Amino acid sequence: MIYIFFTIPFLGIITALLGAIIEQALAVFVGILWQKELVFNFYNNLSLFLIASAAIEEILKYSAIYFILKGKFFLRGLRLVLASLLLGLFWGITEVILIAYSQPQYATGILNFKSDDFLSAVFVMLLHALTAFTMGVIISTAIFSRYLFSIRVILLTIFIHLLFNFLIIQQGNFTNILVEVIFGIVFAVDLIILAANFKAFRQ
Repeated sequence: MIYIFFTIPFLGIITALLGAIIEQALAVFVGILWQKELVFNFYNNLSLFLIASAAIEEILKYSAIYFILKGKFFLRGLRLVLASLLLGLFWGITEVILIAYSQPQYATGILNFKSDDFLSAVFVMLLHALTAFTMGVIISTAIFSRYLFSIRVILLTIFIHLLFNFLIIQQGNFTNILVEVIFGIVFAVDLIILAANFKAFRQ
């Protein structure tokens, strides 16, 4: 069982890279149709492309958790929840590295602990860890009915993802506080769900 938890970080990295590749392919396709290059600054606007990117990432994340962690590795209960959290964390780390690679000034800001850049990197890692954690909790506890289960889980995490994107785009100290509050609320709800199902996990 231990070897699985060494495999999970690799799975998080691979799925994050796959998401980046699909998003870049979509950007090229859209750029050809619109005759307009989608540069990095395009991500600073809450656009249809940004919504599509969030959807791609959350669908891939759900697929990795549901079909690989649960389906192939047969993880259940707290093991699935913790594995999902680990996968999301390494997804976030990979995304930060990709952004830093494409934006040298961003990498410099992180390494120098520049407030805005460093905080945004932390937020990105927390976002992916939290959405993956939420998926793991819902899949493990099955608090949603089976009717459109996958779609409902994915839509919930897309909503969290887009809410985060919207607040970050606003770029203000107050919005940073709102991000922290939202993260805290989602995490608290996840913990409440876990606590309510603790006995079932021990069986």
